[in-house]
Amino acid sequence: MEPKTTTSVFGVLFTVALLTIVWVVYNESANLATVGLGVVLGFIALILTDKFVLKDDYRENYHVNMIAILKYIPFIFLQIYISGFDAIYRVFTGHVNVGVVEIKTKLPTEFQRSLLSNAITLTPGTVTLDQDEEDMTIIWLDCSTPDPDEAGETIKGSFERILLPSKDRT
Repeated sequence: MEPKTTTSVFGVLFTVALLTIVWVVYNESANLATVGLGVVLGFIALILTDKFVLKDDYRENYHVNMIAILKYIPFIFLQIYISGFDAIYRVFTGHVNVGVVEIKTKLPTEFQRSLLSNAITLTPGTVTLDQDEEDMTIIWLDCSTPDPDEAGETIKGSFERILLPSKDRT
């Protein structure tokens, strides 16, 4: 058997397993009927997505490093809470300095840039207004510097380092 087939089968089974877990959590039930329906719907979703939605090979366009994701998920939750408390403090004390900054990202793929853009928007106090290739326009509650490099490091630094492939880090 070719390695690509094995990887593809593993990828499909892994994706169906993840979709089934989401289905079970969504339905708040782990009985056999719910799990079985989750598996069936997961396969149907993959088949329909592959046939009608994806134009390119999704494994190339949406390649995700599992180690990076395992680091990224707890990190983003932590950053959301930290930023949330900081935003609450700033609003109640009046220490708000809203500004719009232009930053650049080194992330190579559109998928990674979208993850970064969404992470910035999810953290309270920042919203991605526009994203065009490596350029991003951000509205920032604590605009401490108009310098794009400093602002970029403050806003996206840790997120970008986790998402950036290790070979591209400098």
